[in-house]
Amino acid sequence: MLVGNPPAHHGHHGDVDPRRGPTARLYRAPFGAYPLYDANGPVAPPDPLAAPGAPWTLVATDAVPGHLDHPPSRGWWHYVAFAEDSCGNLSLVSNPSAGSLDYHLGDVSNGITVGVGNNVVSDEDVSLLGANYGIGEPDITTRGVAYLDVGPTTDFLPASRPLPDHLIDFEDFILFAANYQVTSGPSGPARATRAARAARAASGAPEEFTVTAPATVQAGQLVAATIRLNGSGRVQGFSAALAWNAGVVQPVSVTGVRGSSRRTAWRCRRVLAAWTRRSSARGRPACSATSKRPR
Repeated sequence: MLVGNPPAHHGHHGDVDPRRGPTARLYRAPFGAYPLYDANGPVAPPDPLAAPGAPWTLVATDAVPGHLDHPPSRGWWHYVAFAEDSCGNLSLVSNPSAGSLDYHLGDVSNGITVGVGNNVVSDEDVSLLGANYGIGEPDITTRGVAYLDVGPTTDFLPASRPLPDHLIDFEDFILFAANYQVTSGPSGPARATRAARAARAASGAPEEFTVTAPATVQAGQLVAATIRLNGSGRVQGFSAALAWNAGVVQPVSVTGVRGSSRRTAWRCRRVLAAWTRRSSARGRPACSATSKRPR
């Protein structure tokens, strides 16, 4: 079973294999409602034992492996199947599929109408995210941009179900970045990229993020704290909150390193930024990262 986002781009495989008899009747049901799903409270997955009744909708009466479905709206969809014999008798219902998105997270504009995608994450989508970056509720509702709140997802991957957190922040940005200009059909670059990412994750190689700075400083001294990443290829981006001893040092500047503006994953051992402080007194600057969110 394939879930598509019409007209040209395909989504991801579901788990239902309808090869259970002469013919297979395929049904679809949503999980919650786009774009917030269960963000405002618990939502139960659709009950397969309710099929073929509501909320299940008949998709095909003679489904075959590789059947392509175009749901009528954006959502996270589950599928079940019944085998039907020549007399019209139905089997017991199949196990439900794990669920599939029928759109790309981050596809929020077609360049003309905000909130309406065009099956690719591009500049107009990132621009819309940037115009609303950093807001939370009630501003998200007031501006009508809940569709930007796509992250995190259930397993932090860009094709999984969103778990909106009522903030437009790094969790959303990293999904826009992961899907930027790489969306395609099941056999295309997006799937290859995600397969390579899964292989790197399975390798178990370490990912290290460190902040180094002098242990002690003198009054008036310029102090450079260095942010370093040792990446084995699993991390696509990260957010870090930095801290320091405000009684000893004060921020002056941050200088980033030159490099590619867009990466599918960080595979490197390098300095990412120089974080400069001026000391106001003798003591320990205590420069550190208080939180790190690699994705």
